[in-house]
Amino acid sequence: MSRRTTWLTTPLRALPRTVTPMLDETLDSFVWRLARRNGLDVFGLRDFITAGSHHQAPIVTERLSLLTGRSARALHLAMPELAGPEERASLPLTGRPRPGGHRRHACPKCARMFVSDPTGWVRVWARHEDVVCQRHWYWTDSISAVSLAGHPDVVRANRRHRRLIRRWGREAIHETYERATAICDDWYRISRDLKERVSRTDWNPATAFGASIYPHAVALTRLMTATYWRALIIDEQHPAGPQHRDLSRFVLAGRYRLSLSTPSIIRYTAEVRRTAYPSFFWAPRPGRHTRQDLFTEWVIDQVRERVDGPWHRPREAAPCTPDTLPEPAKQSPQRRFNETLAGNCSD
Repeated sequence: MSRRTTWLTTPLRALPRTVTPMLDETLDSFVWRLARRNGLDVFGLRDFITAGSHHQAPIVTERLSLLTGRSARALHLAMPELAGPEERASLPLTGRPRPGGHRRHACPKCARMFVSDPTGWVRVWARHEDVVCQRHWYWTDSISAVSLAGHPDVVRANRRHRRLIRRWGREAIHETYERATAICDDWYRISRDLKERVSRTDWNPATAFGASIYPHAVALTRLMTATYWRALIIDEQHPAGPQHRDLSRFVLAGRYRLSLSTPSIIRYTAEVRRTAYPSFFWAPRPGRHTRQDLFTEWVIDQVRERVDGPWHRPREAAPCTPDTLPEPAKQSPQRRFNETLAGNCSD
């Protein structure tokens, strides 16, 4: 009998050393830390937990509970990924990150109480705004968490991001933020100012670029969400008609007329330059031989939705998947009373 087969047939019992799961930690991260703590191979330990199945097979809560010495409810509360739909419905998980969504590194200082090895790391499920640790000033939306000491604008932008969610709703801000990030990414790829700022940091290029455009993306999200600022740019655009042929005042983008310069557009442009992109200017192109600017595409989509209704949206522009767990359905008092009465009668 091979060593691996002997290990898989060993009766389940608690490991000599256990680890404490961090809130919303991914299962892969927890199993990796558990294996490292006990000097085991991570894939072998996962095979052991799944009773010899493939290492990608789902982990059984009962087996993991026996290995760690923790109750199934405690594991489910810490790692909702481990719980099934029925178990999640009975747990207080409202507003927690949805497993399968954004996966990020935990703040190293927050994870220090869970990881004794200074070279260790913890991966957690996160909401789309969980990119900054407000307590310790760490950027977590990268291949490794980096300190934001000396970059208070990124921390302030995250606070504004959370205020926007409280005011306008999570789903609306999530969808708008993803689009604003793509627009800022398109703008700043050729920005000399941003390249100079990135070169002055000791971050890796991927981390520096994401953290550097984040304040601008949040600022643009505000301008794309707030009713007052949306009206300044959207209300000036109209469907194209036979009476609209003066190309010195507007350009035609399909069936829509995009105004080039009005007092409202000038005011909106000045605010974008002040908060999001200093080199911004509103000059929509017809898009016949060149690619439309992503911001212009957003304006066209908003006008199209206003004129034609929300059914026009293409499949790739569908709303983002919710990144939080839903609130469990509440039963009426009469239904709870009936269920209790039925349970007592069955006894």
